Amino acid sequence: MKSSNKNDNDYIPLKDIFLFFIRNKINIFLFTFIGVLISATIPIKSSWMGKSTLRFKRSIDKVIISGNKSQNFIKFTNNPYTNDENAYKIFKENSFLQEIYKYSISKEEDQKNLGFKKWKDKLIIQHDKNNGKLIFTYKAKNKDSIYQVLNKINQNYSNKAHIFKKNSLDKNLIDYKSLIKKYKVKNDNSIKNIYYFINSNKIKDIDIVSLYYYLNTNNGTFIDNKQRQLKINKIDKFKNNSPAKLVMYINLLESASHNSSILNRLIREKTLIEIEKNLKKEPWISKSKISIDKVNSNSKFKLISLGFILGLISGIFYSIFIDSKKNIIYSKYGFDENKYFSIISEIKIRNNKISKQDFKILKKVYLDNQDNNYLFIVPKIISEKNILIFKKEIEKNINKNNFKISNEVLDHINYSNTFILVNAGFTKRDEFNYLCDLLHYAKSNIIGIIILSN
Repeated sequence: MKSSNKNDNDYIPLKDIFLFFIRNKINIFLFTFIGVLISATIPIKSSWMGKSTLRFKRSIDKVIISGNKSQNFIKFTNNPYTNDENAYKIFKENSFLQEIYKYSISKEEDQKNLGFKKWKDKLIIQHDKNNGKLIFTYKAKNKDSIYQVLNKINQNYSNKAHIFKKNSLDKNLIDYKSLIKKYKVKNDNSIKNIYYFINSNKIKDIDIVSLYYYLNTNNGTFIDNKQRQLKINKIDKFKNNSPAKLVMYINLLESASHNSSILNRLIREKTLIEIEKNLKKEPWISKSKISIDKVNSNSKFKLISLGFILGLISGIFYSIFIDSKKNIIYSKYGFDENKYFSIISEIKIRNNKISKQDFKILKKVYLDNQDNNYLFIVPKIISEKNILIFKKEIEKNINKNNFKISNEVLDHINYSNTFILVNAGFTKRDEFNYLCDLLHYAKSNIIGIIILSN
């Protein structure tokens, strides 16, 4: 009975792979040749690569609103019009790229069936953060379409950037309108409080109209003696000079002046944002000329290489298919897959001559007793030529009356030593397995399998 040894069958030796290619060299060569021939006849159009660059203001400049630094605004506001980071976001949006894609396929006949995802692979957008640059690279077979597509990108962005800027600044204007409304209420309440204080304390000689004008034009800070004296002169008009009322009046006046100052700033800054919003200009500092160069690629070589590889792979798979259809065992590992009997010898036959060394080992171990008789059972299909070579070698060492080569299973009854004799490259797998099953069921005393290999 055969002992299990999985490790011997877990790999295919290089020799068998080499013999596979030798055995199927014609099929593999033909498929490879056809693959190269087809790929060589496919025409290749020239490819072109276009490049353009947009340079934006740096981060330190992007906070300028109508010539004023927005970090000094009550509500900090970025100007997205000159922001390379926001520009990069716009360029990467699918909605923006879809418009360019539709324009592109309308200009390039060979792009009609090209999907959006594959088209995006042709357009490379790089963001140079250190220098505030956006670099566009576009590849196509039509030289003119490259210029048109890159120019369309610049044109569309210029329009969209202005809309983007307006929408962005509109959000800030909403906040400013809300703040202005809030401080108008505060300012009006401050004036009412002063008016109520004056009337309730029966203060005379205070010009309320002048005071209102003063509060709405003064910036709310009294930084020199003249301004402070003006305020004190007005306060001195109290008939009953009460220190507590004096302090209260000063607080009311300062609160009203502060609210009025903030309101005036809010109105001014809102006006500056509105001016910036409606100011349409190029969103970049500079735009490079579109440069277009012919792509120096080894496309033809790549195509032929691809044809070679595909042809080779096709030839290999076809050869595997043919081998499986023939159902022939070419390697000793194919014989070792049976469940019952082990391989005891592999005898090589080269140039119609048997390997003396291989046969000597077989004879020494299994055929050395001249008194025994030996039976070699073979499947139905086996090389007659190799059988004759093996038979002649046996006759040199054993009396011809003491051995027999047969394909009859029941012959093993009359022989004390029985071997299975197979020929790699000729024996079919199903016939070999069927023979092994019959010998197993017949309870024959099989010593092992002898393989003849060319």
